Amino acid sequence: MDTPATVEHNGSSSSGNTRPPDERPAKRPRIQSLSASPSKSPSGPNRRIKPGPSRSSVGLNLSRVTSASDPEAGSAPGSTTPASRSFPLSIDPIQATLALSKIIGSESTGAVGSPSSPSTHQPSYAGLLNQRDVLLRGFKAVQELRARENGGSPTGSQVDLETVLVEHQQALSELSELHSKQHQLEDQITCAQDSIDLLREEAVDARSALKEAESARDDLRRQRDGLTKELGNVRKELSVVRGELDAARAGSQSAHVGQHTSPEASLAADAEPSSTAVSMSPLPDDPLMAELDASLDALRHDTEHRERTLDSYMSELETTNNDLEAEREMWRLKATGLEDEVRKRVEEVAEWQRRYEARGTRLAALIHDMNELRARVV
Repeated sequence: MDTPATVEHNGSSSSGNTRPPDERPAKRPRIQSLSASPSKSPSGPNRRIKPGPSRSSVGLNLSRVTSASDPEAGSAPGSTTPASRSFPLSIDPIQATLALSKIIGSESTGAVGSPSSPSTHQPSYAGLLNQRDVLLRGFKAVQELRARENGGSPTGSQVDLETVLVEHQQALSELSELHSKQHQLEDQITCAQDSIDLLREEAVDARSALKEAESARDDLRRQRDGLTKELGNVRKELSVVRGELDAARAGSQSAHVGQHTSPEASLAADAEPSSTAVSMSPLPDDPLMAELDASLDALRHDTEHRERTLDSYMSELETTNNDLEAEREMWRLKATGLEDEVRKRVEEVAEWQRRYEARGTRLAALIHDMNELRARVV
């Protein structure tokens, strides 16, 4: 019985297992003309290979598989067949089929006329089974591609493209919202900055007014101290003048009594000075002393009036100073609150800026994926 030719497996040829020339059969047909029974042993002498498609037909079908599975090839010029618009979950079976077709095409010439022995049929049969499985997987992958193209599966690239477009629109709307919020925050920050500037100007004016009030208060205090000192000096002078007046009045009274009394009366006066002093009639008022007393009284009244005026003015100044201190404290607290609010707004703007940059990165990635899908689909 004729034996089949040896087929290369895993890139190695079986030319080393040749038999001597006297044992070679007279005729070796091609591998396509042989048939094998699956019930018999692969290494038996009566093993026959089931006829299959020719290598040329396999190469033709694989070229169609390649054109249908290549997502970037598109339609050939002048061809009415549309380009593939769907993508399988894995393109490895089609690529494996293409590689197998190239291997079979490169091995077909050397494998036909090479001698073989029965011991080489088992690995050759296993290799053929592997090749058959690869061809079946490639054929199923092509059938899946065609079914998805013809049936309009909802898991196709059109749905993916629509999903990406929807995400793109959502990202654009979020981006516009972020822009509007950013503009609003910038306007609020500008208004807060203007308010802070106005508050600072008012605080500067209040501080200048407070300094002027403090300087006026110091001037009034100095004036009061000067008047108080002057009043003390006047009082000292008045006490001295009063002492002198009292001494002069006592001397004049004693001289007047000595002139108008008799010797007996003088002796009685010497014996009883107290009774004589009590029974004496008062002297008439001296006009100079009366004028001096009137001047002292007027000066005393003027001094008391000035003291009352200074006391009232000092109380008013103290009240104004307390009001200015309270107002300054209020403005200081308000400025501190505004600074805290501005700092929070600045931190919020920074956070929105960070989110905006992250959304921009996502948007750029989505646009890139959408462009890739369009390039692969069109």
